[in-house]
Amino acid sequence: MIVIKIGGGKNISIENIAEDLAQFKEEFILVHGGNFYLDDLSKKLGIEKKMLESPTGIKSRYTTKEVIDLIYLTYAGLANKKIVEALQKKGVNSIGLSGIDGKLIVGKKHESLLAIEEGKKKIIKDDLTGSIEKINLVLLKNLLKLSLVPVITPPVLTDKGEVINVDGDKVTARIATEFKAKTVVFLIEAKGILKDLKNENSMIKSVTKENLGDIKSQVEGRMKRKIAECIKLLNEGIEKIIIADGRIKNPISSALKGGGTHVT
Repeated sequence: MIVIKIGGGKNISIENIAEDLAQFKEEFILVHGGNFYLDDLSKKLGIEKKMLESPTGIKSRYTTKEVIDLIYLTYAGLANKKIVEALQKKGVNSIGLSGIDGKLIVGKKHESLLAIEEGKKKIIKDDLTGSIEKINLVLLKNLLKLSLVPVITPPVLTDKGEVINVDGDKVTARIATEFKAKTVVFLIEAKGILKDLKNENSMIKSVTKENLGDIKSQVEGRMKRKIAECIKLLNEGIEKIIIADGRIKNPISSALKGGGTHVT
């Protein structure tokens, strides 16, 4: 089993990913984001994007009910169906699901978040984000038995029926852990983990578990969260994690053959 996270950036090539996956014989599950579509739609509708930053420097989108509605339109709608369409064109029979469909992912809403705002700590209580409590493995296994490739995206459901936003990297890590996946591949808009974000040639070829903490403190933006999930995956016994370029031809095959940053 390979679990693949497709980043939500503008330049990720869904067509190249689909063409690559059409050659795969091994079982796989896809998880994806949709940040570009969400940002683009928010801008068109005149809705301000607000981010929260934790004391450890990890940033997340401040999620209101209005943002959840936009996630329906972009993550579960436009982004999800574009990926399913691309896969179907290449003969990969896939099915798009959000975390709320069939209670695929049940989470727990954060009661409060501690955020840094203008240098001061602030408690946020109305943010609709949370963590994952369980995955509907029976549903996923039955879809796989029917030779359907699950294409999964946030949002998720709480046990009270409330809809919340959970980061796609967390979804990826939890699914990989539940399936005891052999390999996890994160496809992003860079060659891999970069020492310098402005220098595409500063990619770190390989990282050990012992080095991840240091690297997490050096990187910026969403990469901090991704590395946090890599640490969890290694702790759960996942042997191979690859952070690789989602813009190139054969992005997954190239990653499995040594491309990108390999975390072991």
